Amino acid sequence: MDSATELQESGVQFKKAKGSNLFDIKFISGTLEIPQLCIEEETESFLTNLVAFELCSSYCKPPYVCEYMVFMNSLINSSKDVRLLRRGGIIESWVGDDEHLYTMCHKLFKITLTNPQIFGYSQVFNDVDYYCKRRRNVWMENLRRNYFNSPWAFISFLAAVILLPLTVAQLSFPFFLFGKTAFESLLLFY
Repeated sequence: MDSATELQESGVQFKKAKGSNLFDIKFISGTLEIPQLCIEEETESFLTNLVAFELCSSYCKPPYVCEYMVFMNSLINSSKDVRLLRRGGIIESWVGDDEHLYTMCHKLFKITLTNPQIFGYSQVFNDVDYYCKRRRNVWMENLRRNYFNSPWAFISFLAAVILLPLTVAQLSFPFFLFGKTAFESLLLFY
């Protein structure tokens, strides 16, 4: 899966999920809903211990924390991705800056192992990948980001859409009312 900034450029929106279960990640009609991750001083050591516990040979349940860290690592490839997720309310940090959070996630990923055949977020990955491969979604996001980035741009577009048919109607009105000769004289006048 692409990083958070690349997904946003493809039209994927990020939203903080309302549930309290950290592992309940969903992709619904262009919106990736991720529960909020609060990062405090002891979060890195806590997650490191959970990952190490899940990697023990005696642990027989699904590796939820390892899979979550793989998922977050796929989203976070730079400090820009961390900034995007922080602005969306998905990451709440009480320590360091975006660069510190980026290095923390990648340190955790280095010790994380998952089985790709039973990966818990494979359906989310597939849905996001399918959504991003549809050209219409990329074009619409490009149009929104580059041309309709302010309300005034959208208002001027609406004005043009309304005024263009009115102008055509105004120019063709003499032709329908007075015939071809009046329309030709009108064109010569302009």
